[in-house]
Amino acid sequence: MMDLQSFILSYVNSFSYFGLFILMAVIALIPIPEEIVLLLVGYFAGLGFAELDKIIIASIFGVLIGDNLVYYLSKRGRRYFNKIKQRIAPKELIKYEYLMKEHPGKTIFLLRFIIGLRFLGPFIAGHMKIKWKTFFIFNLLAVLIFVPVFILLGFHFTKLLDI
Repeated sequence: MMDLQSFILSYVNSFSYFGLFILMAVIALIPIPEEIVLLLVGYFAGLGFAELDKIIIASIFGVLIGDNLVYYLSKRGRRYFNKIKQRIAPKELIKYEYLMKEHPGKTIFLLRFIIGLRFLGPFIAGHMKIKWKTFFIFNLLAVLIFVPVFILLGFHFTKLLDI
């Protein structure tokens, strides 16, 4: 019987960079912590199953596509996003909408770094119809920092855990 670690490693070994790109794009739409996936991806790169630079590039593009998809769908007012809006505490939503209105760039950038709130940046920016160019520039800047940091942390953990 194959143990769990062997199964995961064999799966990751066959995982393509395009697959990682798709995974990172889809994660934006589902409630899986992006941070954990990035740490795991970096960890597996540290084990030698992928090239670190290619993983970082695929992840950055995947996250950007996912965030832009969330922005677009929330801007169009799709039912899925209306349901999500109802789940956010009204006080929190009002607070972040106010921040987005007053300082859209800073809010988009900083929400990326608050674990558990990464979804709110693209969601509220789209919902409030912030210009796409503004959203894209500030989100890109945040993603260019956020993604490599978490992947490199996971990569570093490989050496610390030495399994």
